[in-house]
Amino acid sequence: MTGTDHSLESAIKAALLTALADLPVNRMGDGEAENAPVPHGWLGEMIGTDWGAKGREGREIRTGISIADRGEDARLATLMRQAEAALRAVPRTLGAWDHSGVTISRVRMVRRRDGLRVGMIDLRIRIWPVADNFGQEN
Repeated sequence: MTGTDHSLESAIKAALLTALADLPVNRMGDGEAENAPVPHGWLGEMIGTDWGAKGREGREIRTGISIADRGEDARLATLMRQAEAALRAVPRTLGAWDHSGVTISRVRMVRRRDGLRVGMIDLRIRIWPVADNFGQEN
């Protein structure tokens, strides 16, 4: 499993966007949209690295989601909580891949100069081929 497996990153991207599809935002997409009405969200770049455990090869995928809004922090904070719950509910099997769950590594909210408030969730997924499930065939 050395090298880059773009199909894996594509599968994870699709799973994350599907999990976030029910958020009450005007748009949740792959990359920030310039003039999308608020609230709106986007998935950031995906960074994949080799990862493994004893007897298991895998990949670690790091990415983040952002949600932009105007006004008070309360609505954005609610959207962030909903997004975290949706991310944690991503199915543990994605096609030919298993993962240990979505790990939220950092959550923050900032106010930009243009008045937008942006909430960001950084996350990590460690994933391996289903047949390599600790040496057990599924």
